[in-house]
Amino acid sequence: MEYWHQYLQRRIDGEEPDVPWFLHDKIECARFCQTHSLPVVNILRDFETPAEINLSGLPLEFVLKPTQLHSAQGVMVLSEHPEGFHEAFHDEVLTEDEIRERQQEFFDRPELNQKHLSGNRLIVEEKVVDADGYDIPRDFKVYAFGGRVELILVIDRNTRPHTVQWFDRKLTPIGGDRISYNPRKVDIGDFDLSEIGPEIIRVGEAASSAVPTPFCRIDLYRSVQGLVIGEITLTPGGLYFGQSYTLSRTYERNLAQQWRDAEKAQSS
Repeated sequence: MEYWHQYLQRRIDGEEPDVPWFLHDKIECARFCQTHSLPVVNILRDFETPAEINLSGLPLEFVLKPTQLHSAQGVMVLSEHPEGFHEAFHDEVLTEDEIRERQQEFFDRPELNQKHLSGNRLIVEEKVVDADGYDIPRDFKVYAFGGRVELILVIDRNTRPHTVQWFDRKLTPIGGDRISYNPRKVDIGDFDLSEIGPEIIRVGEAASSAVPTPFCRIDLYRSVQGLVIGEITLTPGGLYFGQSYTLSRTYERNLAQQWRDAEKAQSS
């Protein structure tokens, strides 16, 4: 009997062939999305190293992030402030030099020494204006297998702890029979996907169909212009590490079967 975790572990261990690791670079991911006519967040500027960061002449609000880190590592949601820049994630004011120092700390992390994470850079992205008025846009994380969406995770990062909720492809909230939440890490939300859910599935399945691998996670934001892709992740950490939520063993087997079916379809 095989489980979703086992399939993901094989990928992490380098045992799965032809994984499109280039998608973990946000610049390459944006190019991929544009090539496949997928909606993606606009990149305004890029830097090779933190020392090169120059934030002059940018819009009043923007996002600075490393190109090869995930789970919001190094992400700074910035806006102009009389003393420098206000950073929304941590509600603090930083000078440009302090921003360079913080980003250098992320660049020095040992995980960036992995072979498929070489060439880390920094980008400035256009700040997504949330269509529903959230200061920090909600994340809609879509777990898809060969062009079929199976799970949607909604995260509201404006709360402490973050508010989250899982849905299946029928847009039905998922409870403890399939996914268990850790109340010490997250609050369970009461989100309504009846309006935006079908579009989330449509964009998620279009992106998954374009990605040449059996499984990926597509991270979406609901902007005032419509849904946009923030990134495509091949080794999502939330379910893998299980600190905030965990899959039931039965559901693990079900998702492993989805992975197998997608793998067979792509190899045929």
